[in-house]
Amino acid sequence: MDVWIETTAGTLVKASATTHISMRQTDNSKWYVSVSASAAPAEFATGLADKEAARTVRNTLALSMSTASSAEEPQVVVYDDQDRSVTSYTLAA
Repeated sequence: MDVWIETTAGTLVKASATTHISMRQTDNSKWYVSVSASAAPAEFATGLADKEAARTVRNTLALSMSTASSAEEPQVVVYDDQDRSVTSYTLAA
């Protein structure tokens, strides 16, 4: 089934089209994780405290994408900034 990733800007990126999941450090020493399905990456999680936190989010995103792909209904993978978690849920209109 289709799996979608919700970015911090509110756009959806089709997981099967994703070619890269990256983690980068900003100028103020915070970290973020981005996904890329084209030339420009889309931020998935921002304001992460350190490289280890970014790695955890990146790896959880990759695992969530893999798990969600076997669901019977289309799925959305999203990062919750409040509790710093990656979750997936059934896509609804």
